[in-house]
Amino acid sequence: MGTIEMEDQAVVQSVHQGINSRYYETGRYSAKYETGVHHFHKIITKSL
Repeated sequence: MGTIEMEDQAVVQSVHQGINSRYYETGRYSAKYETGVHHFHKIITKSL
């Protein structure tokens, strides 16, 4: 496994631990931390 894949694996494991936390709330995305994703979705929606 290459260096980047090993780094990604550590990040993915960390994310999964956070998702399994009792403090995690499900939702479409975080309006506070994922403004770029929200903006991208608005652009795509307008183009459809």
